[in-house]
Amino acid sequence: MGASRLISLTGAAPRRCPLRMPAAWQPPVPAWCSDLAAVTRPVVATLGVQSRASEAPPEAERLRVLAASAAARVEQAWYVDARGYRNDVLIAYFRDEPAWHRYAGEGEFAEWWSAPMRLSGALGYWREFFVAPDDHRETLFSADDRPAGLASLGTRLIGPITEHGYWGGARDRIPRSALETLATERSLERRASATLGRRVTVAAPTHACVIRSAQDATDCTGEELELYERRVRPVLQRGMDYLRDHATETGCFSCRLMQEPDPEGSPSRRTFALAHFVSLGALERWAATHETHLAIFDEFLAMAGELGPAMRLRLWHEVYVLPEHAGRFEYLNCHPDTGLLPFEPPIEAD
Repeated sequence: MGASRLISLTGAAPRRCPLRMPAAWQPPVPAWCSDLAAVTRPVVATLGVQSRASEAPPEAERLRVLAASAAARVEQAWYVDARGYRNDVLIAYFRDEPAWHRYAGEGEFAEWWSAPMRLSGALGYWREFFVAPDDHRETLFSADDRPAGLASLGTRLIGPITEHGYWGGARDRIPRSALETLATERSLERRASATLGRRVTVAAPTHACVIRSAQDATDCTGEELELYERRVRPVLQRGMDYLRDHATETGCFSCRLMQEPDPEGSPSRRTFALAHFVSLGALERWAATHETHLAIFDEFLAMAGELGPAMRLRLWHEVYVLPEHAGRFEYLNCHPDTGLLPFEPPIEAD
């Protein structure tokens, strides 16, 4: 790839914090980011229904219908958490804050969410939402023809870009990192709390880092599919389980490796991890130094080296660093290890 083809995201913009990109950097493979110039302050909401069921309960479908009526983009998934609960999940993207407030504060969803029956029975419900300003986020795609997540709200994918393929690339792609370190000086400590039968709300911590990192093997066949299933997916699962189970060591509030469905509701070849870290620095430290992530990185590189340009596996992610007062995480009748409940003191509880 010639340097003249690369697009720089940072250019000559004023900086108080240095770039992490090495001098004269040439990325080893191409990557693209989304053009979201017209989507300056979207809201990202993760909505969940928690149960002991082996299949999605009817309330999960009700929640999907309500979200689809208002959000610009809704994507479905599910996962089984460390306590064995099934969580049916929607990732809903709203173009702006007024659209979210109309959905969350009035109409059918607001009535459904506030109903007393949410606090009784065998189901739990949760929503984690935050505003995502354009200078506090970044996206990255391994191909330029299949936007997903927040990028689906944009007009196109742009690139190939220069700022990727090295440790610290995500930070460089977040515009606000040019002016501040986005640091948070804190550690995680587990706290005991009673959450069943209650509505518990916690504040989204300032500078918390949220990453949705996706793997799309839809187009993989033959040798590539066999390599992915045999070598890559197992180390990916181990890495996500480690983050989930070692919060105090990693600074990761929660990590959920989720399965996306196909149109018939069966498991597709698309998965993604949704993780919340105390800071971008905590995510960077795990990614650059911990054996579980280095194993994932090495297996992906080995697969790419064996298959070369014929590789059809698609990877993408979106990363957010939350400004002060960016959002709230709400849990209704959920077990106490859900989301941020084990670590953050409530600002509201019933």
